[in-house]
Amino acid sequence: MGCFSDGFAVRTFHCVLTLLIFGSLLVQDTELNRALQEKRYRAPAAMLLLVLLSIAFYFISSNMNPGFVTRDDAKIEGYRALVQSNREKSSPSSQSFAYSPQLCDICLVVQPVRAKHCLDCNRCVRRYDHHCPWIANCVGERNHRYYVIFLIVESVLVCWALKITCSAVVQRDTWSQWVYTNFIYTLDILVLLCGALSVLLLVICHVYLIATGLTTWEFVKHTRISYLKAYSECESPFDEGVISNFVTFFCYCKLKDWAPYLKGKRVRRNSASSLV
Repeated sequence: MGCFSDGFAVRTFHCVLTLLIFGSLLVQDTELNRALQEKRYRAPAAMLLLVLLSIAFYFISSNMNPGFVTRDDAKIEGYRALVQSNREKSSPSSQSFAYSPQLCDICLVVQPVRAKHCLDCNRCVRRYDHHCPWIANCVGERNHRYYVIFLIVESVLVCWALKITCSAVVQRDTWSQWVYTNFIYTLDILVLLCGALSVLLLVICHVYLIATGLTTWEFVKHTRISYLKAYSECESPFDEGVISNFVTFFCYCKLKDWAPYLKGKRVRRNSASSLV
């Protein structure tokens, strides 16, 4: 990806902002600065490690292929789903039928189960979660785990930095003196507070969705997605139990065929326009 391509500005801004906040904690009169002066390197080293991990997972999730559907894997999975659907429809005793694969009118590929066309990327993405403007990339089957790890590391980093900054605020006799002394700290606290609230909220949301076997798109558009219409709200055919869901999400790195999970329950077959 070229340095002047889409997303370069937001990625640069994120990296510079993270390094500036970390640098300000080191040079200002904070407990991190005092630890360096007293040659206690454990806390600064831990903070630096979190900063590097945060930046690393940010760029991995930002630049990684989120799981764009290629014509080859779309044909394979679409053919497999069609064969299974025909088998179940031809069985007179069958009480359910497989998901009928959808054709993307823009990409002209058969979408695997849980895939969706992203208008920002102009590509179909496997197990589509959402398009994140902060990483300038889709969050899908390939990079979703790295995105969540980034959120977790970032939340720990931001909350720790917020604690250090708040403890560095100095009390003064007058309001004008307090503002003059703590102006930089106040700016840091405002930025960190906004970051902490947004990142923690995202972590909570994604942990819940992982535990229930849903993606953000499936949770928000549950009633409009054809393969979920037979299920009650927040119910997922891909739910294998909380522990198995987390193990699959973080440890299973291969692309997964989700069509077999739709067996055993009757679903309505809709046209491609039913998928939003």
